[in-house]
Amino acid sequence: MKKNLSLISLILIALVFNAWQSKDGNTYVLRYNPSSPYIYDIMIDGIYYKLDEGKKVAEVTFGDNDYTGDVKIPLHICYKNVIYDVVSIDYATFKGNIGLTSVAIPNSVTKIRDSTFENCSGLKSIVIPSGIDSIGEHVFLNCRSLTSIKVSPNNPTFDSRGDCNAIIETSTNKLVLGCRNTVIPEEVTAIGDDAFSGCDSLLSIDIPKSVTSIGKGSFRHCTRLTTLDIPEGVTTIGMYAFSKCSRLSSINIPKRLSRIDYGVYRGCSSLTSIDIPNSVKVIAFNAFAECDGLTSIVIPNSVDTIEERAFAFCSGLTSVTIPNGLISIGESAFLQCSNLTSFNLPASVTDIGKSILGGCNRLNSIVVDPDNPVYDSRENCNAIIETSSNTLIMGCQKSFIPNSIDTIGKGAFFAFSGVESIDIPERVVKIGDYAFVGCSNLPHVKISRNVKKIGEGAFYECNGINSIILPQGLTYIGMAAFSECFSLKEVYCLAEDVPFCEYNVFEGTPIENATLYVPEASIEEYKSAKPWNEFKEIVSLDLGPQ
Repeated sequence: MKKNLSLISLILIALVFNAWQSKDGNTYVLRYNPSSPYIYDIMIDGIYYKLDEGKKVAEVTFGDNDYTGDVKIPLHICYKNVIYDVVSIDYATFKGNIGLTSVAIPNSVTKIRDSTFENCSGLKSIVIPSGIDSIGEHVFLNCRSLTSIKVSPNNPTFDSRGDCNAIIETSTNKLVLGCRNTVIPEEVTAIGDDAFSGCDSLLSIDIPKSVTSIGKGSFRHCTRLTTLDIPEGVTTIGMYAFSKCSRLSSINIPKRLSRIDYGVYRGCSSLTSIDIPNSVKVIAFNAFAECDGLTSIVIPNSVDTIEERAFAFCSGLTSVTIPNGLISIGESAFLQCSNLTSFNLPASVTDIGKSILGGCNRLNSIVVDPDNPVYDSRENCNAIIETSSNTLIMGCQKSFIPNSIDTIGKGAFFAFSGVESIDIPERVVKIGDYAFVGCSNLPHVKISRNVKKIGEGAFYECNGINSIILPQGLTYIGMAAFSECFSLKEVYCLAEDVPFCEYNVFEGTPIENATLYVPEASIEEYKSAKPWNEFKEIVSLDLGPQ
């Protein structure tokens, strides 16, 4: 009886703790808790595995605890008297395990999947064994302490020729992974995606003339890299290749490059100048965004497209030269270039996105070439107007709105905190979405009598507004049109028919402390309609004879 009780007790303990020690001395843990976010079959001596019972193979994976220190993966494991060969390392197995310093990988492993060692900031060394034939994406991303990389000389797929401290794909001569001690061999023709990404201890690197391609994110967040000489033979540089290299003060753009890709130099805040060669046709999204140190830019004649936000938040930029040959400027291309004072639009530009100069608060001159067939700056209005529709699409703090304007376009005065007054002409029938968003020093708004529609967020975060006059013919107010207008005290709505309001028109605006003035004949309708009935007081307004 006692023997049976002891056996039952052991089974219960095993169920509770899900662990036991086998005759071979290994400690086993089986996952059985369905509430655990981790999926593994067994843990042996601190390493988690998934098992394929049909093929008798095991894959190293992640489990309930992080890996720390020096981890040695065995060639095989034994479970229930069955031998399983360890052949792969699962996706993100060691990701974010900052206490991990090294991993010994056996020759039986053939695959290292995506993000396996990503953000292992304490990982110092890695040896790629002879069996590895596949390395996924972002495998060593942001492994900033990595100083030693070696590949087994018997590996047929990868090598680290000449003790270069890198992983090179032998058949293509592409450098897959580097570190701060890497010396790129002369035979290398490509630097792979994320090869040095997050290597913030990298001070300098010599790229040989043999290299023709630099992959996406290849040097991203190399924050101590100060200069880089890119060989003239390079024809492609991938997106975000040098993004956030905040100390990079000097870099050349090869003369064979036809496109400066997404975010390639984004956040390179120490760059003070850049020479864009005549081979470049496209400056892509975010290409030079957040390059605070740039003071001037000359766009060469070869460029026909500047994409969205290409130079956004270049706060040091004081001048930009746009060539007659440029065709398209994307939305917010020069957003928040707060020291830009003038902008000349050549005759060739026929496609402009929204708010290309939004938030350029020192901008006081906008001139459109008189030969431009699509846009104009009539009457020296310091604005860009779409000629065919009479829509003002971009203004500045020194703009005035000509009497011939029908529509104020989307984001036309986006984030111009220097705008202190605005006269909206009688002809205007529509104020577009976000037209005056962030015009924080605008104290009064009188919207002309023919305006029928006020777009979404049109006066969002106009914190200085204390009074608004809405016209008789107004029929529609878009979502959040007057949201976050903290100083608002009075609204005069002259429309006898209560305008339709989308959601949150006055959200964040203290209308519970404000007074609404409406036509006497409509006061009851306003008192029963949201959001008008949320005002502290609704007062009748005698409009007199119509």
